[in-house]
Amino acid sequence: MRRFFAAGISREDRSVCIRGDEFYHLSRVLRLKEKTEVALFDGRGLELSGTIAALDDEQARIEVTGVSEGRGESPLEITLLQAMTKAGKMDLIIQKGTEMGVASFRPFFSDRTIPKADAGTGAKRSARWRKIALEAAKQCGRSVIPAVGEPVPFEEVIAGFDDALKLMPWEMEQERGLRETIKDHGKAGVEKVVILIGPEGGLTEDNVATARRNGFMAVSLGPRILRAETAAITAIAIVQHCLGDMG
Repeated sequence: MRRFFAAGISREDRSVCIRGDEFYHLSRVLRLKEKTEVALFDGRGLELSGTIAALDDEQARIEVTGVSEGRGESPLEITLLQAMTKAGKMDLIIQKGTEMGVASFRPFFSDRTIPKADAGTGAKRSARWRKIALEAAKQCGRSVIPAVGEPVPFEEVIAGFDDALKLMPWEMEQERGLRETIKDHGKAGVEKVVILIGPEGGLTEDNVATARRNGFMAVSLGPRILRAETAAITAIAIVQHCLGDMG
């Protein structure tokens, strides 16, 4: 069943009209016809199922047949603090992280990030990533679109999260493995996890020291040095396998 984003829908709706980009995708790209079953979601947890009742040049009217909530969402709230990487790699991290159940993405700049802070492009980058997250949520069956923040400085991104398990994969840490750390911490009661992934050049020792003072635990992802995007996806998968709903 094809899924479409529809902001502002409610449980009481009996019919919904789809316009704009989603209508274009429905009618021009997918060429769906009347009587086709579709799903609508608001990106905040509500999903409606229904049937295309009418089509014209500007909109599709969907007759609602069912209501559900929370479809496709992980019981574990994962926040990914991701150092800025080259554009294509960030796109991949947002896309795959969304598919794997990440609740929010918080990009940041640090000493070794290749893209530099630029107030004029931060909003554009975030808008692009939010669109990627939306498309990934549609594809993978999630009913909630992950939050994607604008890039901020390292010191700002690591602040807070006092109620979460805070993990920092770091290539210089070879004694404490990620799985072992999670096991030692204990599964019971863990509802939130924050994963800090450094840039393509790696986190500096000063970065690591600062993060540790903020409660992050340095962990290893294995004996090989992973690229930033590989490290992010690997860490998410391990955390979801140990504490979430994968595997």
